[in-house]
Amino acid sequence: MVAELSGRDPAAEVQAFVDFVGKTTRGGRPGVSVITVSVRELEPATDMAAARAELVRRLNETADTIGARLFNLNDRFLVLVPPQDELNFVNHVYQVRMRVIEVVGRQASELGLNPAEFTDVLHTKRDAQKLATLAQAAAGEPTAASSTPAGPLSQEHIESVVEHARACGPRDFVQTYGRYQALARFERDGRVRCVARELHIAMAELRARLLPGVDLMANPNLFRELTRKLDEIVLASLAESRMLQGHISVNLNIASMEEDTFERIAERVRERDNTSLWVEMDVSDVLANLARYRRIRRIMDRNRIHAIADGVNAELVAAAENAELGMTGYKFIAPRDLNDIGNLRIAAEQAVHAGKTAILSRVEDASTIEIGQRMGIGVFQGFYIDDLLRAHASAG
Repeated sequence: MVAELSGRDPAAEVQAFVDFVGKTTRGGRPGVSVITVSVRELEPATDMAAARAELVRRLNETADTIGARLFNLNDRFLVLVPPQDELNFVNHVYQVRMRVIEVVGRQASELGLNPAEFTDVLHTKRDAQKLATLAQAAAGEPTAASSTPAGPLSQEHIESVVEHARACGPRDFVQTYGRYQALARFERDGRVRCVARELHIAMAELRARLLPGVDLMANPNLFRELTRKLDEIVLASLAESRMLQGHISVNLNIASMEEDTFERIAERVRERDNTSLWVEMDVSDVLANLARYRRIRRIMDRNRIHAIADGVNAELVAAAENAELGMTGYKFIAPRDLNDIGNLRIAAEQAVHAGKTAILSRVEDASTIEIGQRMGIGVFQGFYIDDLLRAHASAG
């Protein structure tokens, strides 16, 4: 049953939600999984008021369809509580995520954000504090003011992010703004197994909290500089032993890998039997800095670090193979239109023929997995994969 909360003031809505979370965790109860949608990062976008109203309407319809309870906190943070049925929960998450992409995809693209990131799955017991923080933010409670002005991304903005990371420390910075996303294989019995976790900075969260109103895509050169600085922060966090555990994938550019920090991390990877590192790289960046890449590869090879070519198409796979870059694998982006997969098929065939691992990212539904498997792709990544892993973990 849908809870109609829109007639309440924001404070009352927050209290109703906080009371609900409290009830689910009292008396030794295990808590429940909820689907959250946060669109406060989109507030600077044009036509956002109309988009918010449409999103609330569509999510009300979705909640009615799947029998979910809906909490609407000021049209900025919405929480759906579907039936706790593990068999259908993944499909419910998929329906909500697709509604969000359909309604606010244009506004997200305008700000250089991925609309799929606005939908998340949280647990009322394990994530109670995060849920409370999101609810307070949605209600319009004061947040830390940005020390830099809104507008196009500038050097001042980049320096403010670096200073913030320096003040709180790289580990805390990454724990706050970093996200892990699984890369997984499917076993013969249909179960999904995580083979690595990609650590990346969630740009939507970083922008909302540190750079509100800043157009990150206004200057491509400055955006690359920002990503390089974020690479350095991620590397510094991995240099702390507690962060460098398990099988991790990170996205780095050539300049970041020439830092001493990378070589220290590489040596630690070699020393640990239970740790491996995949480095995802831009083939264009590699080809433009080939001599520097060859030097870095010696460090990588010596320490059993794998190179993955990120976001490639058929032309880039061919270029990488012709240049003998020695990539362990190639990562492709799943096309939105599954009728337009010609280039993906050619690229996947090239990778498989070369004996390399083929990875398909931005997987949002089961049909994309089926298409990828028919092409010989063996590793998948995306929010749908994360949802499957959560469901299997709960069922197990």
